[in-house]
Amino acid sequence: MLKNKNFLIAISVAAWLFFSIFPWQAWFQGFDIFRFVIGLFIYLVPGVLTFLLITDNKNISPRALLGGFAVAIFVTGLLGLSARLFHLNFMFIRWGFALWGVAAITFLFLQKEKITFQFERNGTKKDFRSRVQARQF
Repeated sequence: MLKNKNFLIAISVAAWLFFSIFPWQAWFQGFDIFRFVIGLFIYLVPGVLTFLLITDNKNISPRALLGGFAVAIFVTGLLGLSARLFHLNFMFIRWGFALWGVAAITFLFLQKEKITFQFERNGTKKDFRSRVQARQF
């Protein structure tokens, strides 16, 4: 881990702003799946980080990904609704989403608790089989 946390925050924020605002998609015209994965990642990151900041659970799990997706849809809808009500263009939504990501990344690095990855089941196959067999009569 780097000793200077501010440098890591600055690099992460700069990378986030580059990928969320700069039109990088033209560079990868032949790689549609790669562009889709990067775009999905850009869409999910602020939602997942906001979901982790809201909840007490600090594990990145399928639950956090799904909750982050719901938060990202909600915030995108709020940005779109506010742009529609105040007659703003798409750049408001784009910059609003980018600044939301900057805030989420900054709060991620400034919090004291560590965020971990958890993508494995808590039970074993034997536990799953015994539960299935117990349900059958």
